[in-house]
Amino acid sequence: MSAHDWMLLGYLLFVTLNVVDLLVTKVILENGGKEWNFVARFFYKHMGIKGIAWLKVFVLAWFGIQYYFKVLDLYVIFYLNFMFAVVLYFMYRDAVQAGLKDKLNPARLFTRK
Repeated sequence: MSAHDWMLLGYLLFVTLNVVDLLVTKVILENGGKEWNFVARFFYKHMGIKGIAWLKVFVLAWFGIQYYFKVLDLYVIFYLNFMFAVVLYFMYRDAVQAGLKDKLNPARLFTRK
């Protein structure tokens, strides 16, 4: 695999982690949790979960542009993915401890209440 292929894989993993983060954040916020990221909290306050989704679209587009123009470094994207995965692990663990394990079921995340 070339470095370009690894970059694409890293970027796709970054997109996947952002989607998972959005879904877990949605469950947490709908059940009385708090958004600790002050930028995301601002967007959530003004636009709801769609505001956080738009923020993520912007961030993913920014990294996508960097990937396209080969500005994004291979080590940077995998470092970000590792750190993001660690944060998601602790978010999930805290949500489970708060009794939200049932609500984090992927089949329930896409159904209406």
